[in-house]
Amino acid sequence: MVFSINILVQGPMIQADEGSYLANAAALAGYPNDLASSYHSGYSMLIAPAFWIANTPQEIWIVVKAINALLFVIIVNNLWLIAKYLNPNTSPENRVTSVALVSLYPMWVIMAGYSFAQIAFVPVFLLMFIMYLRSTREKKGARSWLILGVTSGFLYWIHPIAVAPLIALSIGTAYISWQRNSYMPFLAQVLATIAMVLIYRNGITPWLHSQMSISGNPANLHYPDPTRLLTPLTSISGIKEIISRIAGQLFYLSVGTVGLIWLGLFTITEKALQKSDAIDKDTNIENRSTAIFIWLSFLTAIVIPALMFSSNPEAQRLDHWMYGRYVEGVIAPILLVGVLSPSLRKMLWAIPIASLCAILMAYGMKDVLHTAYFNISAFWQSFVLKEHGVWIWLLAGCALIILTVAVPRKVSILLIATIFSYSSYLQIKWHNKDSENASNRWNAALQVRDQFTPGSCVGFDHSGIDTYVKHTFWFDFGFILYDYELKNLSFDQWLKSCNGPLFTYTRSFNDKKTEVYPIAMSSNGGPIAWMKGNPPEASAYPMVVSERSVALLRALGSGWHDLEKAHIWSSKQAQLKLPIPEICDSRACALMLYVSVYGASKERPVDVNLELGVEGDTQLKLLSYRNSSIQKISIQLPNNQPILSLSIHIPNAISPKNLRGVSDKRVLGVALHSIELVTSTPLSSTNKE
Repeated sequence: MVFSINILVQGPMIQADEGSYLANAAALAGYPNDLASSYHSGYSMLIAPAFWIANTPQEIWIVVKAINALLFVIIVNNLWLIAKYLNPNTSPENRVTSVALVSLYPMWVIMAGYSFAQIAFVPVFLLMFIMYLRSTREKKGARSWLILGVTSGFLYWIHPIAVAPLIALSIGTAYISWQRNSYMPFLAQVLATIAMVLIYRNGITPWLHSQMSISGNPANLHYPDPTRLLTPLTSISGIKEIISRIAGQLFYLSVGTVGLIWLGLFTITEKALQKSDAIDKDTNIENRSTAIFIWLSFLTAIVIPALMFSSNPEAQRLDHWMYGRYVEGVIAPILLVGVLSPSLRKMLWAIPIASLCAILMAYGMKDVLHTAYFNISAFWQSFVLKEHGVWIWLLAGCALIILTVAVPRKVSILLIATIFSYSSYLQIKWHNKDSENASNRWNAALQVRDQFTPGSCVGFDHSGIDTYVKHTFWFDFGFILYDYELKNLSFDQWLKSCNGPLFTYTRSFNDKKTEVYPIAMSSNGGPIAWMKGNPPEASAYPMVVSERSVALLRALGSGWHDLEKAHIWSSKQAQLKLPIPEICDSRACALMLYVSVYGASKERPVDVNLELGVEGDTQLKLLSYRNSSIQKISIQLPNNQPILSLSIHIPNAISPKNLRGVSDKRVLGVALHSIELVTSTPLSSTNKE
């Protein structure tokens, strides 16, 4: 199911995250690269076979999604086993219904379409929980606890947020050992866990980084160190922000799970607090140790991201204030316990809790920027009610909780399943659309695949990266060129050590270095690919922006913004240097420019002044436009001249911010779509006539 509903996702789009996990997998599969990072490689180990099975990036992506689908199946299977452990006396119908409902929770459904570690974290965490439940039932021996320690250590290999359940596991195991006066389980589990962590940190990580630093540059380590992580705790304002972010996560979980999270937690707590005389001692120990493990896993998985984002002033997206992806890695057993409960009435506790958390979140939350929707996968309000604010989100969430409790149980289950499915639908619809847009960024890298054999050296000049958007191409190209030697190289390093192309954001190399020429241009403000040597003879026209004509790059002078999918915008003033073909020595030639004028309308006519310059002569052409549709500008070319210099001046050019109140501050003049050469009959024939 999850494979089919994510089938239209064309490839990775969350660059640093997905790109790094894929780069890890490529290196593990035997394709060294230059993308060493602090992203853990446990999930990458699971998807590395995709690089052996498939032959192209597109095929690899399909196999990765298939592996993710298998991981989802393991989630469902593990939920079934947990349901049997926790509630063995429930009816088969209730067990099937409960497992099916929790399996529909949006996070693991949509993660099957990403290359994120969470799709592996959830099944391994559930396996760890199953082994914990089994181990607590054993009276003697340390073997099961040793295996549990190894399994829990592997969870750390998948993602560092595993620190949360590892802390919970160690404390839960310590409680059991204390109650049973046998400390062998605790020692076996803790020592095995520590050994696995040390093996990863001191063995696997250094080796993997050596395979992923082929240009000699250090790894990109992005996780904050503990000192920085704890910095917010040193001030009142920092503590307030931490509380606000914790409240935001609890608010999200309260309404996103339709109150199931609190039903599950309260049910687990009630079992743990049963009087000892009501049940046997061993059962009491097992219930309490389970509650300790679940509660501590839950709370620490909330506190860690709250600390992380509070220590980063730039963490101002909506999802940063109600971050769910980390804590959702540990909530599956809680949701399952909630659904298995005979009564759903305790879900109503989510209403006062969500209300209090909404107040605390709103108190601390600043004006939020855009949202990374996949981090709050169950929050359908971010799509439907985003502009209405916290209080409408709260009302909508509380109304659904009340309705769910008010209707018969079977209807409640169906209603929750519908809400989960609707959230997944919104997420996958957005994901499909954005992955299609992201795929447009790969064109230049795909051209390199067509022109150069795998294993060729390809440089990427990071010196021109001054925005996050520009950095995304590094990760995109890292996947598309996984079987090439894609290196982080400066222009001078590339000249000395690399025989393939160089991607760079610098446009002026052909003005300074005659021995290089452009071979491919990226869309969406991406880099240009350059090659050493002299360009092959080829017709300069037509120059079509959507086709990434490299002749266009050589024609662009100053005053142009980054390339977009089908056009490139000028600023208030811009220059073009247009070659005049030799054929125009004997024929009458004209250039046809296809442009659209920004902001032109009947109410706001826009003047466009063209200054045409050839050797010893300049001409001025004055035009005025009253609409923004594509226009044709015809320019007659002189004969016996090599270059036409064209200056474009738009006196009343304006930015979208000033014209329409949007965030784009660029001053936009004309959008150039293409340039065509139009020739007539030979000049000699015309003269005879």
